[in-house]
Amino acid sequence: MAIKIITDNVSDIALERQKELDIEILPLKVHFGSEEFIPGVNLSDETFYARLATAKELPKTSQVPPEEFKTAFERHLANGDQVVCITISAGISGTYQSAMIAAQDLQSEDVFVVNSENATIGQALLVFEAVKMRDQGLPAREIAQTLETEKKKVSLLVVLDTLKYLHKGGRLPLTAAVIGEVLGIKPIVTMIHGEIKLIGKGRGREKAQEFIYNQIKNAKIDKSKLVTIGHTNAAHLMKTLEEGLLQHIEDFVQLRLERLSVGPIIGTYGGANCFAVAYVRA
Repeated sequence: MAIKIITDNVSDIALERQKELDIEILPLKVHFGSEEFIPGVNLSDETFYARLATAKELPKTSQVPPEEFKTAFERHLANGDQVVCITISAGISGTYQSAMIAAQDLQSEDVFVVNSENATIGQALLVFEAVKMRDQGLPAREIAQTLETEKKKVSLLVVLDTLKYLHKGGRLPLTAAVIGEVLGIKPIVTMIHGEIKLIGKGRGREKAQEFIYNQIKNAKIDKSKLVTIGHTNAAHLMKTLEEGLLQHIEDFVQLRLERLSVGPIIGTYGGANCFAVAYVRA
């Protein structure tokens, strides 16, 4: 009996790593008007952000339907395997509910669904941790139970270029979004109890980065875990963040980094020129 790990593409784990990690990634889709795209399949990150910059209306995103989860679960169960499924936060997508509907329909004791209460590189941290535990030989139930505890320790910090996309997408109220329109102000958001929250701002990217450095300095990072960093079509900004972390955070050089490109699903609500870091607190 093997353990199969399933996640959705909001984790921003590149499809080419699917085989390397031996995981399955189910897609949320992007819609520009009547056109439907699957990120990484018929829509690259670069093409998406180019279209987003000129789009008159914000593209729509659609969750993974229960039928797709059920098909995936059934395929693995038929092979005698167990499933651990890690989804985008239930607070910002119905994808977790879709996975739960599929699991409940199957009434199997071998399917475990975990609401990551996170997204993008924060969600990816949990997937990487699940892979690590699977490779260590832990049973599926223990992996899921550990993730339920670990997810409370994941910190995600994202510097946005603007909050207008989050507001247009209905993820933040207008009062919070106004700050993003002030000249030179870069908002910093995080995930708290599975929802996107504005927690700080910096006058320019350098000040925003300083905010991140101070947040991490005041936190105790679990050095046995990965640290993930990411960007939305702005690899140069991610590189600058990484260099700053190495310079400002003691022992950061000893941590294992995973670098991710944040794709169209989160990019729809964040826009281009964002950069982020996620870590697990001790």
